[in-house]
Amino acid sequence: MMLTLSRRPQRLAAFVGAGIVASLALTGCIKVDANVAIASDATASGTFAFELQKDAAGFLGISDLASFQSQIDEGALTEGDELETFQECVTSESETGYVYTCSFANMPFTEPSGLWTVTKEESTIVFAMTSEGAGEETQGADNLLGDASMGSINVTVEFPGPITAVEGEFVEQTSESTAKVSAAMTETINVTIRSEDGSSGTNIAVIIVIALAAGVAVLLIVAVVLLVMRRRAGTQELALPAAGEAQEAESGTEIAAAETDAAPPALPPADSDEDEPRQPGAGS
Repeated sequence: MMLTLSRRPQRLAAFVGAGIVASLALTGCIKVDANVAIASDATASGTFAFELQKDAAGFLGISDLASFQSQIDEGALTEGDELETFQECVTSESETGYVYTCSFANMPFTEPSGLWTVTKEESTIVFAMTSEGAGEETQGADNLLGDASMGSINVTVEFPGPITAVEGEFVEQTSESTAKVSAAMTETINVTIRSEDGSSGTNIAVIIVIALAAGVAVLLIVAVVLLVMRRRAGTQELALPAAGEAQEAESGTEIAAAETDAAPPALPPADSDEDEPRQPGAGS
């Protein structure tokens, strides 16, 4: 069963304070899980979930999901130290407890009073998480529980670029760009994690894409030029035989014309003695 809250959650420390009463008799009654994905502009998206064990809830007069919802709406579980306000929240019920889950998207976390802060220093993302534990309200619980824990908090943080520095206790880098803070609710947490903002990787990717595009363009240009040159060479090869035939025909025409214009051969001279007629009556 799941109900949508009519109001947004207010502060994490209030949840802790509510669970402290129950922790006088029970251990591990509170569980806080958060997943934070930080963008290159230092805003964050993710989820935040607070779970109150059913056995502990009975000390607060919570017997079902409706009463858990009612406690939240009335502010009984939402009064305490300041924490950034989230955007959308729902209550749900598991086999072991009542869960209060909130989601947030592209949200700035800059208030020092919040559970964590996310800031940007030039090209560096800085995630800082500070918690003084459950505070003075837990003194009675601490005396009763001794070394036992009344709950735990786990925050997984994903950065936009490689992590460059991790400072503090209860924090572990789990990958190149991911770290996790895990501690008991009563522990004092003071963690700072730094990472690149991811812009350098983006620039490199853009450069690679541009270079590849330019390379493809050059190859296309070269291919077109080679194709045009090949076509021109083929056209010239076809034109050469025709030009030769035309030249031969022209030469033949000139020779014929020259033969036609030449003077006829001269006739041999006639013999004057044989061809000249004799006069009648001439003496022998």
